[in-house]
Amino acid sequence: MKKPNSSPKDFFTSNITNKRILNQNNKEITATIARREHLLRELKETNLILHHLMSQLKLDEEFKKLYKAY
Repeated sequence: MKKPNSSPKDFFTSNITNKRILNQNNKEITATIARREHLLRELKETNLILHHLMSQLKLDEEFKKLYKAY
Protein backbone atom coordinates (compact mmCIF):
# COMPACT_ATOMS: atom_id res chain seq x y z
CA MET A 1 0.00 0.00 0.00
CA LYS A 2 1.10 3.44 -0.82
CA LYS A 3 0.93 6.37 1.56
CA PRO A 4 -1.18 9.21 0.27
CA ASN A 5 0.94 12.22 -0.56
CA SER A 6 0.14 15.25 1.54
CA SER A 7 -0.64 18.29 -0.48
CA PRO A 8 0.93 21.71 0.13
CA LYS A 9 -2.51 22.88 1.24
CA ASP A 10 -2.55 20.25 4.03
CA PHE A 11 0.91 21.34 5.14
CA PHE A 12 -0.11 25.01 5.14
CA THR A 13 -3.28 24.28 7.12
CA SER A 14 -1.37 22.12 9.57
CA ASN A 15 1.29 24.80 9.96
CA ILE A 16 -1.32 27.49 10.72
CA THR A 17 -3.02 25.19 13.24
CA ASN A 18 0.30 24.46 14.96
CA LYS A 19 1.11 28.17 15.15
CA ARG A 20 -2.30 28.88 16.70
CA ILE A 21 -1.79 26.15 19.29
CA LEU A 22 1.71 27.43 20.08
CA ASN A 23 0.41 30.98 20.32
CA GLN A 24 -2.33 29.89 22.73
CA ASN A 25 0.19 27.94 24.82
CA ASN A 26 2.50 30.97 24.93
CA LYS A 27 -0.37 33.19 26.10
CA GLU A 28 -1.23 30.73 28.88
CA ILE A 29 2.40 30.48 29.96
CA THR A 30 2.77 34.27 29.95
CA ALA A 31 -0.41 34.65 32.01
CA THR A 32 0.83 32.05 34.50
CA ILE A 33 4.20 33.77 34.85
CA ALA A 34 2.51 37.16 35.33
CA ARG A 35 0.25 35.67 38.02
CA ARG A 36 3.27 34.10 39.73
CA GLU A 37 5.12 37.42 39.75
CA HIS A 38 2.04 39.15 41.18
CA LEU A 39 1.76 36.55 43.94
CA LEU A 40 5.47 36.88 44.75
CA ARG A 41 5.08 40.66 45.10
CA GLU A 42 2.09 40.16 47.40
CA LEU A 43 4.03 37.62 49.46
CA LYS A 44 6.95 40.03 49.87
CA GLU A 45 4.59 42.81 50.97
CA THR A 46 2.87 40.49 53.43
CA ASN A 47 6.24 39.36 54.76
CA LEU A 48 7.32 42.97 55.34
CA ILE A 49 4.08 43.71 57.18
CA LEU A 50 4.51 40.60 59.33
CA HIS A 51 8.08 41.53 60.26
CA HIS A 52 6.95 45.04 61.14
CA LEU A 53 4.19 43.69 63.39
CA MET A 54 6.60 41.26 65.03
CA SER A 55 9.02 44.09 65.80
CA GLN A 56 6.11 46.09 67.25
CA LEU A 57 5.28 43.16 69.53
CA LYS A 58 8.87 43.01 70.71
CA LEU A 59 8.78 46.74 71.44
CA ASP A 60 5.51 46.29 73.34
CA GLU A 61 7.07 43.52 75.45
CA GLU A 62 10.09 45.72 76.21
CA PHE A 63 7.77 48.57 77.19
CA LYS A 64 5.79 46.27 79.52
CA LYS A 65 9.02 45.14 81.21
CA LEU A 66 10.14 48.72 81.71
CA TYR A 67 6.70 49.80 82.94
CA LYS A 68 6.59 46.97 85.50
CA ALA A 69 10.04 47.92 86.75
CA TYR A 70 8.73 51.32 87.86
